[in-house]
Amino acid sequence: MKEAEKQVDDFIKENFVTESFEIEDFPLFPYGKLLRDETGETMVCYYDLITGQVKTEFE
Repeated sequence: MKEAEKQVDDFIKENFVTESFEIEDFPLFPYGKLLRDETGETMVCYYDLITGQVKTEFE
């Protein structure tokens, strides 16, 4: 696993109750993961190549 992908996975595990979300790959963003909760709300966690940080975007 690449370091950037590991950072995204670790961010999700540290900040969310992963059992409460469906998580799937979202290749539109670098190392992106799409998180969907039980109400259908979504967010994307991804690795920002410019800043070297994990970022989130909400629908």
